[in-house]
Amino acid sequence: MNTKRGKIIGIIPARHDSVRLPGKPLIEIAGKTLVQRSWEQAMQARLLDTVVVATDDERIVKAVESFGGEAMMTSGEHQTGTDRVAEAARHFPEAEVIVNVQGDQPLVPPEAIDAVVRVMKNDAGIEISNLVARASKQDAGNSSIVKIVQNKEAS
Repeated sequence: MNTKRGKIIGIIPARHDSVRLPGKPLIEIAGKTLVQRSWEQAMQARLLDTVVVATDDERIVKAVESFGGEAMMTSGEHQTGTDRVAEAARHFPEAEVIVNVQGDQPLVPPEAIDAVVRVMKNDAGIEISNLVARASKQDAGNSSIVKIVQNKEAS
C-alpha cells in the first residue's frame, strides 16, 4: 500500500462496468493491467503526494493492492469518473489539490500532471483545471473522445 500522504492527491477513477468496454481497468497490456499502467505513470509525477484508485469493484481493489497501490471503494451509482473522484476526495479533507488522473490514459506524461498541480498551487483563485491537448481533425469527429471548447483568453 502507498502510505505516502500529503496535500496533493492524484485520484484515478476506475469503473469496471463501462458501457463501451466492460472490465477496461483490468485489461492487460504487455503483462500489466491498464489500471496498473495508469497508476505507475501517475506515481512518476513529482508533485503528487498520494495516488489512489477510486473504484466500484472489489476485483479492481484486489488488482491494485496486488501491485502495491492503494485503492478505495466508491459508489457504483456514479455517472462519471469526476463523480467518483469527488466522492473519494472527501476522504482527504487536508488536500490542497486533487488531480483527476484519467484511468484510461496510461501514457499521460508525469510532467503534464505536475503542470496541472503547479497551476492550481500558484493561483488560489483557480478552483478547477483540466489538462487538454489540441484534437486532431480525425479525433474531432470521434464521439468517443471527450472534447472541450475554450475561449481565446483561456490558458
